[in-house]
Parts: sequence; structure tokens; C-alpha cells
Amino acid sequence: MRVLRIFLVILSFVLVGCSTSPATLSLIERSEQLAIDHPDSALNLIRSVDPSTIYGRDDRARYTLALCEAYYYNRQDAACDSLVQQLFDHYLTSDRHHERARALYQYGYNSSQHLRFSDAVLSLIEAERSLQYVDNPRLCGLVYLTFGEIYGETCLFKEAIESYEKSLHYFAEEELHDHCGYAFMHMVACCNRKRDYHKVIELANQAEREFLSDVYYGYNCEIAIEKCFAYIQLGDIASCEEYFATLNFDYAFE
Repeated sequence: MRVLRIFLVILSFVLVGCSTSPATLSLIERSEQLAIDHPDSALNLIRSVDPSTIYGRDDRARYTLALCEAYYYNRQDAACDSLVQQLFDHYLTSDRHHERARALYQYGYNSSQHLRFSDAVLSLIEAERSLQYVDNPRLCGLVYLTFGEIYGETCLFKEAIESYEKSLHYFAEEELHDHCGYAFMHMVACCNRKRDYHKVIELANQAEREFLSDVYYGYNCEIAIEKCFAYIQLGDIASCEEYFATLNFDYAFE
């Protein structure tokens, strides 16, 4: 009996020594919380974590996910190239849907940037499945936005437009006007490539009414160019000139 007690004491010390400390987990969690609104702080924080102090596959995967997201929101996507495969391998069979959706989006987005569209679509489909269990409209919007970009690049314009419309729904729900402007910009471009010029003008007018006063000026410029192109293709030069005269290029290119 005494030997058993000694063994249990030793085992408890071993188990404690092989688990990630609450302080380290707290740093990872704080980085996750900061990533979207304060990405530079999130990156500094997650870089302060010593990976050798993280134990267990789940904790290591969560650390890698937090690191990837910090890079992603700092627009340093290339830094994730060597990490996203680890995320895919770990989370594909995971039931931790909050992390799984984020991880598989990261892999899908990264794959799309490297034109690995089959890998990207597979991962995004899995992210979409996990999002059924998670309340994260922003991530839903990002998933459908990436679907739209992939379909647009492969000339599946109908599917691209449908995906952009879904992304707009989720971005509007969160009042993410810059994201809405970005989705509109790609959607009107797809309609032009599809030669649906009346739809281009309809969408551009909707964007101007609902979002463009609040978004990054570059999206205004791109949507305006697409709208002018649609007028020209329809042979409506008068409307193009009238619309062009209303554009404030001093603002757009400041």
C-alpha cells in the first residue's frame, strides 16, 4: 500500500510537469482575443511564449493556430506557410469546432493564395461544417469570401457571385463595412467578366447606397471603374460620362 502511494505521488508530479502551465495557456488565449482588433499586440504576445513549455497535442495545435492567426491579421501570411499543414493534420479529425473552423479556414485561405484550389476547397468545406456549431459570423463571411475568390479565379462566376452574396450577409450582420466593400468589389468584377452589365450597375448602386461612404477608398475606385466599364459595354456613354463627373477622385486617390 505504501509503495502504491509513493507511485501515485510520483505519477502526479510527472503529470503536472508534462502539462502546459495556466500562465502559458492564458497568454495563448489573450493572443487569440487580441488578434482581430490588435494584431500587432497579439503577435508580440504569442511570440513571447516559449514553444518548449507547451505540452500535449491539443495545446501545441492551439498555440500554432494562435500564431498563424496573429500572422494572418498582420498580413504576414507567408509566415504561415510552414505551419498550416500542422493545423490541417491536427484539426481535420477534431471535434473542437471553435478551433477547428478557424484552423481549417487558415489552411484553406493559405492554400488558395498558393493556387492549390482543390486543397483549399476541401478545407473550407470542413470549416463550413464546423461553423454550424459555432456562432462566428465574421469567420463565416471570410470562408464564403474565399470560396468566391477561388470560384472567380476558375471562371465559375455564378458560384462566385453566390458565395460573395453569402459573405455579404454575414459581414453586414456584423456591420463590417470594409469587408462588405471588398466583397462587393469582387462581385461586380465577376458580373463584368460574366458580361452581366446590368447586374454590375445594380450592385454598384447598392454598394454606393449602403457601404461605400464607410469603406476603404480603394474599394470605391475599383467599383467605380467596374461601373464605368459596364456602361461602356452597354453603349450608354452618356450615363458613363454623367456618372464619371460625380466621382471625387481627390478623395479616392488621396
